[in-house]
Amino acid sequence: MKRFLVLAALAAALCLTAAGCGGVTADIEDEGGSDAYSPPAPEKDTSTPPVEEDTTPTPAPTLVDNDDDGVLSSKDCNDNNVLIHPWATEMCNGKDDNCDGVTDEGCATPPNPPATTDSDKDGYPDGPQDCAPYNANIYPGAVELCDKVDNDCDGVVDEACPATPPVTSGTTATFTVSYPDNAPRTLNVQVYDDKSDLGGWWDKSASSTTTSVGLSLDAVPDGICGFRVNVSEGNPATSWLCAGNGSTASLDQDAGITVVYKGITYTKGSFMTWSAPGGTASGCSALLKISTAANCSP
Repeated sequence: MKRFLVLAALAAALCLTAAGCGGVTADIEDEGGSDAYSPPAPEKDTSTPPVEEDTTPTPAPTLVDNDDDGVLSSKDCNDNNVLIHPWATEMCNGKDDNCDGVTDEGCATPPNPPATTDSDKDGYPDGPQDCAPYNANIYPGAVELCDKVDNDCDGVVDEACPATPPVTSGTTATFTVSYPDNAPRTLNVQVYDDKSDLGGWWDKSASSTTTSVGLSLDAVPDGICGFRVNVSEGNPATSWLCAGNGSTASLDQDAGITVVYKGITYTKGSFMTWSAPGGTASGCSALLKISTAANCSP
């Protein structure tokens, strides 16, 4: 037994200095004891495990170009027509070819539709395009005239023509011409806004068989030049408020004239005489000039 103990002690001493004992612990006890082998306890891993990165690729956006014109549907106003896209040339075809929101810009007139019935032979068939199918001077693209007619069928009358003076509601002018005796008389009044208008027409007339004759004009426009007035007496007429012509023209001394306009009362002394071109036979009229503008003086 002593021999065994000596050998065991020698083996333990060798394990203290030599590698390869595998962590074996020799439990050497006295005689009567026992030998036991205990494997080393595993070390506990306290480190944080790494987070794995998601390497799944993001799907690319779906690019749609239905007509294969090189322009995506998000920027193509008609992705089912290869001829329509933002870089197309605008054609005179009733379509927005270049997707700018405007149709047929730069086109002089709409294209002619297929010829059917063209009653006035103006190149536009009877129908919605030709707003006057029986007038060859009225059609789309015609020159707009200042004639209170829609010559070019664009739905607007007399565009770019000089505007008529606005009518001021409630502006009234009253005219009264009195005489010392009863007789059939007719009063004529013209509103003029340029000297070239004088003599062209009478705006209103009124008749009476008493000593006075009068009338009223409602809603007279602002900016007028004045009024032309005359009275014919008898039926047929044998005398007038203004008689003669040129330097011989004069107002009837027996007549009284009163005009009320914009709160101002004008009497015969405010009137001048105006002779119509054409000599004595054309006669004259009494003229009340309201404006001092140069175009109002005959």
